[in-house]
Amino acid sequence: MASVDAIPAPRAGATEVVGFTILQHGVTPVDLLAEPGNEVGIELVEADGSVAYFPAVSEGAIGHYVATVVFEDAGDHEWSIRMGWFGSQALGTVSVSGVEASSDGSSWPAVRIALSVLAATLVAGALVDLWSSRRRARLSLS
Repeated sequence: MASVDAIPAPRAGATEVVGFTILQHGVTPVDLLAEPGNEVGIELVEADGSVAYFPAVSEGAIGHYVATVVFEDAGDHEWSIRMGWFGSQALGTVSVSGVEASSDGSSWPAVRIALSVLAATLVAGALVDLWSSRRRARLSLS
């Protein structure tokens, strides 16, 4: 039995690192790559029906693997995990969104928003500091 760490939300042409764990009988972690010839990885059925295979490597605890998967085309794709001598386990359908980019291909809108929030926070902090220092000055005069 296999379970995916997190279902990705890929975009067409994007590369995603997909982590998963393989448990024998749903309980015991298995190191399938210790046996030569075992294929462990992600299999993706492309929109045209072709099958792409992305081999996995062991990472972290025994039974945990990661594969770098390239989602070429937008749309719904069937995918599965190849688990060596256990065979394959279907994961169902993963939806790949189209490529989205700003008109100039940059991330400036996000940077502008972050800078605006930072500026507002700094101004608010300065105003609070000014108010409290004037209040302290008034209290010391009385």
